[in-house]
Amino acid sequence: MEKAAFSFKRYHFDDIHLCFSKIDNPELELVFNPEGIFKEKSKTFELKLQFKAILVSTQEEIISVQCIAEFNFSDDVVTVADIPEFFYANSIAIIFPYIRSFISTLTLQANYNPLVLATMNLSSLKGTLKEHTTTSKE
Repeated sequence: MEKAAFSFKRYHFDDIHLCFSKIDNPELELVFNPEGIFKEKSKTFELKLQFKAILVSTQEEIISVQCIAEFNFSDDVVTVADIPEFFYANSIAIIFPYIRSFISTLTLQANYNPLVLATMNLSSLKGTLKEHTTTSKE
């Protein structure tokens, strides 16, 4: 059996903003901004996926969270060029359910109607993640 190319190690949220006081119309624009750092020495990848919900009527940001996820690569991955193409879409797909759950819990615990994100296909973000990936000697 062939060893997996990468594995999901852990995640955490390091930047959270919630401002529901300005909601006049619940129509929201959802924005996802991915970026990554490939750490050559440790063969790890740090994915930063920022989510924002913006009011369409005023363009004011009401929710912003940034999730940091860490992935380990097999010995075959030595440089950023060795990262398999499927990793970029799959890493986002792996972390999205954690963001989705966190947003629902955050809004519910703040005593607002919970914001429940629909299940989404975010594979279109793979190119953006690849473009916004840098390398570190760590």
